[in-house]
This record gives sequence, C-alpha cells and structure tokens, in this order.
Amino acid sequence: MRAQFNLHWFTWVPLLIVLSAFLWLNLDLSNDAYMDRDAHGWRGGGRLGFPLPWWDAGRYVQVTVKDGQCLMTWTPYGGWQFRGLLVDAALFLVALGVVGGVSEWLLRRRLGAAESPAAVDAASVRAVSMIVACVVAAALLRLNFFVHTSVGAELGGTARISQAMGWPLVTYRASDPALDDWLLAQSPPPAPADCLRYLQAHPDLPWRLSHWFTRNIVLNICIGLAAVVSTAWVCEFVLRRWRAHRASAQPAN
Repeated sequence: MRAQFNLHWFTWVPLLIVLSAFLWLNLDLSNDAYMDRDAHGWRGGGRLGFPLPWWDAGRYVQVTVKDGQCLMTWTPYGGWQFRGLLVDAALFLVALGVVGGVSEWLLRRRLGAAESPAAVDAASVRAVSMIVACVVAAALLRLNFFVHTSVGAELGGTARISQAMGWPLVTYRASDPALDDWLLAQSPPPAPADCLRYLQAHPDLPWRLSHWFTRNIVLNICIGLAAVVSTAWVCEFVLRRWRAHRASAQPAN
C-alpha cells in the first residue's frame, strides 16, 4: 500500500501546472472589484473564486439627510461563500486526481517493463514531499502575482501612485494611472486614499508608464524552482533516512 503513495517525479510536473492554473484562476483572473449604486447609497466590495465565488464581501454605504445634514453610515456584508468553496475545492481535487492518475498510468505503462523496480522506486517521490513542495510553490506563485499599489509624495505636494509586482525581485512596475477624466470631475481634488479606492474599483484602468524586468523574471523563476526542488529533496532525504532507520531497527526474522 505504501508504494501507491509514491509518484514518479514526472507526474508532479502536470500536477504543479494544475495547481498554478487554479491559483491563477482563483486569486487573479477572478478578482472582481465591483461597485453597485442605488437610490440611497452604494454597495462595493470584491469577489474571488472560480468557477463560483468563495469570497464575496464589502461595505454598503447609505447616505441620509437629516436636519439639513448629510449622514453617511456603512455596514459590512458578505464573507466566505461556503457553497463556492466546496465546489471549487471539489473541482480542484477532481482535476488533480484525473491529471495525476492519467500521467501515472501512462508512465508506469511505458516505463514499468523497461526499468527495474529499484529504478522506478528511486525515480518516485513520496506524496508527503511533494505536498510540502506544492505548498512552497503556491506561496511563491502568490507572492509573485500579488500587485502592490502604493502612494508616494513628490515635490510640490502631489502624489505619485505606482504599482509593483514580483518577489523576491520586482518583475513589473507601473506608474501614473490615467485618472484625468475622474480627477477633472472632482472638486476639491481627491486625496490619495480616494485615488486608491478608485483604482481598486476599476482594475482595468490603463497605466501610462509600465515596464517588465526580464532579468528579474528569469532570476525569480530560477529562485522559485530551486526553492521547490530543494524542499522536495530535503523532505525526501529525511523520509528515506527515517525509513532506513526504521528498517534497521526492526529485528530480523
């Protein structure tokens, strides 16, 4: 039964691709910042999740006029969407099972007769090692695709809004969003925090200056692959030593 939990190292390549695709779909492509208006205020928040949202939360802002004064109150709403969470997790597990099962079946059918059992076991990686490596890969992918928006003051009191992405090295940087039409319609000029909220509600707004750092992209890929492979190797080394120690500690029949 233990051998069934050992997968050929090549099987983990499509599994990592499936993991990366689901992370991208659930944390980046499906990231939807919305704002709905009604007669009494507006409702704005964000959604995440594929194919169904597993997170939908925000604030409902209500404006009322009382005694000649404008009163603004806000109420949080939403949160975890458990139905979407279950559907997305089930789809992810099914995709992992299908891709891993087909890949392992094809590899064992093609290589089973050509390689000895010892060679096949040497090329296998335990599920525990690759689960830990997948967690590291998921963390690195999320860190590299997270876009950080910041406001920096310039001479003259103006604010410079910029975006950056990439870890540990910056792979993308953008600045000077096209806020002209919105800024001209505001009186007085909005504060930097208002600009940030507007950018979060309009993620497709173009940026005038943007640049990809090719060298940093290559270095981040190399660093990430080295981190994932090193994690899997260390876990596998520890598990093999532990297995050998247990086998030597058992009395011979």
